[in-house]
Amino acid sequence: MICFLASGFANNDNLAYELVPAYQKKIMPRVTELQYNLRTELLQRYYTEFRETAIRYQENGGDWFYPLMEEFSHMIAEHLDIHNASDDCYGVFGACIVTLIERLKSL
Repeated sequence: MICFLASGFANNDNLAYELVPAYQKKIMPRVTELQYNLRTELLQRYYTEFRETAIRYQENGGDWFYPLMEEFSHMIAEHLDIHNASDDCYGVFGACIVTLIERLKSL
């Protein structure tokens, strides 16, 4: 899901269009239909949550990118059930997202 959002930030529409079919092809043979449906619902819920957060930050104007990456880091830790995450943990998540965006821009 983060890859999907990062591809948007990197203005790589082709990658964004390829991610969902690639995800489906990889996961379908390994899970039951019920598991697939549950994971798809979870992905849709997370996508909506992250997208709405991004819109909120962008609409506030100013220097929104790094504060948004920090917020995404907190959201990732929360969704991974990492309790009492440290600033270092958030920093690693944020750095991974920024690195992913930069690499996608170079494709």
